[in-house]
Amino acid sequence: FAGGTVIHISSGFSALVAAAIVGRRRGYDPNQGLAANNVPHVMLGSAMLWFGWLGFNGGSAGAANYIAVFAVTNSNLAAASAFVTWMILDIIIKKAPSAVGAATGVIVGLVAVTPASGYIHPSFAVLFGVISVICVYFSMRLKPYLKLDDSLDVFYCHGVGGVVGAFLTGLFASKSINPDGPDGAFFGNPALLGEQVLAIVVAIGWSSVVTGLILFFLKYTLGLGLDKEAEDKGLDAAHGEVSLDLGPEFMDRVKDALQKLQDEQAVMVASTPNGGPIHFRA
Repeated sequence: FAGGTVIHISSGFSALVAAAIVGRRRGYDPNQGLAANNVPHVMLGSAMLWFGWLGFNGGSAGAANYIAVFAVTNSNLAAASAFVTWMILDIIIKKAPSAVGAATGVIVGLVAVTPASGYIHPSFAVLFGVISVICVYFSMRLKPYLKLDDSLDVFYCHGVGGVVGAFLTGLFASKSINPDGPDGAFFGNPALLGEQVLAIVVAIGWSSVVTGLILFFLKYTLGLGLDKEAEDKGLDAAHGEVSLDLGPEFMDRVKDALQKLQDEQAVMVASTPNGGPIHFRA
């Protein structure tokens, strides 16, 4: 309806190919990942994206009509149910909810419902949010095995989420909601599910192959990735300006704090019976 296949599936699998070709950042541990730099900003950005998503899904109706109302309602319900589902999974598995995880759930729900937003009943939008989050949440547990540095989890949120949404659209689409669209498999038209699966396969194949060709060309001509100096400085400083200048005194305090942590770690390792490693995340 609003670009679920051509945007989300293609971007998700392009990200997977890009992560494999470009490679990991130095020091990146696939088993631990990297914590969010600013959780309030993550929540603020997710809220803005949620609000904006209602606009472009609703706007895809091309008019201020009942289809736009369904699209906005379905998008909001899928995002809300995905938000709650991610929190519940975190509570069950990790014993504590996560703000960043819940924000990720919102995006997953919106991704999944986008292709179906103008074709399904709002009650099914809740299922889109729940099912897509369950699939994405557990697919993310493969990250340590894939060992790829997909810094924004684009493959999982957009790739896996987009595939789930496109597949579910083939099941739940209904002409009673949008007479201009087809019925899905649950409403007597299993052919739509086959068409959706074909679209998924084509989108994955096209985006993966073409992205790979482009990146391989760039890798062996202009080059990909950063040199050590630029990665240490940060891309803002490497290009001659600093995005957040906190002053030299602040940086000195940071260096002192890091040195103190390293000293404490050395003392604690020396005092442990087996001398095992103790990891700190600064």
